[in-house]
Amino acid sequence: MVTFCAIDPERDRALVIPHRRDSFVVSFGSDEGYGRDEDYLSWLSMRCEQFPLGQVLAYEGRECIGQLELTLREGGQMGYVNLYYLRPEYRGRGYGKQLHEYVEQFFRPFAVQRLELRVAKTNARAIRFYEKMGFEAAYEEGMRGHEVYRMRKDMREKVEITPYDPAWPALYEAERESLLKELGGDVAAIEHIGSTSVPGLSAKPILDIQIGLSEMVPATVFEERLQRLGYRHQPGADDPNRRHFFRKGVPRTHHVHILTMDSREYRRHLLFRDYLRSHPETVAEYEALKKDLAARHGHDRGAYTDGKTAFIEEIVERAQKERGQE
Repeated sequence: MVTFCAIDPERDRALVIPHRRDSFVVSFGSDEGYGRDEDYLSWLSMRCEQFPLGQVLAYEGRECIGQLELTLREGGQMGYVNLYYLRPEYRGRGYGKQLHEYVEQFFRPFAVQRLELRVAKTNARAIRFYEKMGFEAAYEEGMRGHEVYRMRKDMREKVEITPYDPAWPALYEAERESLLKELGGDVAAIEHIGSTSVPGLSAKPILDIQIGLSEMVPATVFEERLQRLGYRHQPGADDPNRRHFFRKGVPRTHHVHILTMDSREYRRHLLFRDYLRSHPETVAEYEALKKDLAARHGHDRGAYTDGKTAFIEEIVERAQKERGQE
């Protein structure tokens, strides 16, 4: 499994300089126009201060396999990939996708609208890889005397509602077993929540999994073990005293919500799920609402979510009345 370590330019100069130089040679055929090593280290030091988790070395075990340099531009609207490097012996072995997952996980909490990078027009292999990762060539430009493509990826995730998939319950059970093996006695309960937990309901194809705790603990208790399963912590979505949020997949495939079992949100998720499971007419209403919101707010996840709030709160209130909880 690939892990990432923040770069210290002085400590890691024997790695970062050859990586940067080799990237330049692979792109342009020679190091002509590369510049001075000390200028690069000075630039990298500034970026490490600004975005320490954006300048990282990638490791497989103890072996360094690559490097990423990530920054924000245009007031935080654009995530820019300055360097996307894999050592030659690790290319074509699936590691590039793991680096790309880190790229997207790094930028998502900043809510960037797009990602951009430059690639030499002659670097066909890299262009094919970036296209597989969802980038498109936006335009051509010059860079240090060479012709490059500026490639771009829209990060405004499209809300797509898909028909109910009968495989979702089995996928949840398999993931639940994996979570139990990793987290064991640290959790009190694991539940399938969200639309994929309701038979017959069309949904975004993302499994929402709720982990219940007897008392809240720091997210660091779970980070390393969940990372082994492919999850990344999303601290920007946390309320440290009430909820920790993890996600995996590019595009995303799983969410893990970690809450205490006595919290309102924990109970609310289960009330909403159980009411839908026993009221098919309400499932049809909710599905129609979601499809309408997705059509109107397909590239605005926040507006899509906000548009469901009143309906969800009404259903939770009904569920509480049915159970005599008022």
